[in-house]
Amino acid sequence: MNLNKVKEMLKTKKAITIMSIVLGATVIGVGSMIVYNEGQVEERKVVVATNKKEDSKKNVAVDNKKDKENTELEDKKENEDIKVKDKKEDNKEDKAVDKLAIKDSKDEVKKTSSKEENNSKSSGNTSVNKPSSGENTSSNKPSGGSNSTNKPSTGGNTSTSKPDKPSEPSKPQQPSHTHNWVAVTETVNHPEQGHWETIVIKPAWTEEIPVYEDKEVMICHGCNQDISHLSQSDYANHAKNHMLNGENSGWRSDWIQIQVGVDRIEHPAVTDQKWIVDNAAWTETVTKGYKCSCGATK
Repeated sequence: MNLNKVKEMLKTKKAITIMSIVLGATVIGVGSMIVYNEGQVEERKVVVATNKKEDSKKNVAVDNKKDKENTELEDKKENEDIKVKDKKEDNKEDKAVDKLAIKDSKDEVKKTSSKEENNSKSSGNTSVNKPSSGENTSSNKPSGGSNSTNKPSTGGNTSTSKPDKPSEPSKPQQPSHTHNWVAVTETVNHPEQGHWETIVIKPAWTEEIPVYEDKEVMICHGCNQDISHLSQSDYANHAKNHMLNGENSGWRSDWIQIQVGVDRIEHPAVTDQKWIVDNAAWTETVTKGYKCSCGATK
């Protein structure tokens, strides 16, 4: 009884040990899986964070590029506005200079005309003619004690010369600036012009191949000629002649090749494509307009 109990106890302890080992292995495996999964999660987080950083860098680069392009466009527009403004101011200055020149010329014309008018008036006042010798001035004492003075006779005329006409006003002076037009040109490159042509390297040709057939024929022993085409009477005469001449008059059967036709094979032409130049490439200088150093264009 004691041995059985001891055996049962040993079996129980062994089972418990095995269960403990299995349980420990299971716990270790589960822990390893948890640690591995956590490591994978951390790696994925790191990868996601890295991708986010790269995406943010790309977005920043794109934004910087867009900002740079916008800045360049704004600078270009501002420069164009400044050029237009400067051109308008130059035109205003030119107009102001032209107006001042015209005004000065008008003032000079007025001064000249006023001087000429004054000169003509003064010459008119000093050109009064004295009475002619035909004019008699006499004072006769009348009988009544009264004094009478006779007026000059009608033959004496007092004439005043008319003043000269004022001279024509002088034309206004030319503006101080004269445009010096300089041609604005550009170079236009014209490409080569041509076409493709088909060049024959070897012309088409026909190949003829003879067609043969094996045919059984009769060959004469005496003359080795083909006597298949002879009729029976002709063959009898042919054999008789050999016998009269003391020759063999027999015959044998033989197979020979006889041409019965021709096979024709059409070979196409061998060609190639070649570039033919019609007009060589050339450069042209085109005048787009004219520009002055003051900024004016036409």
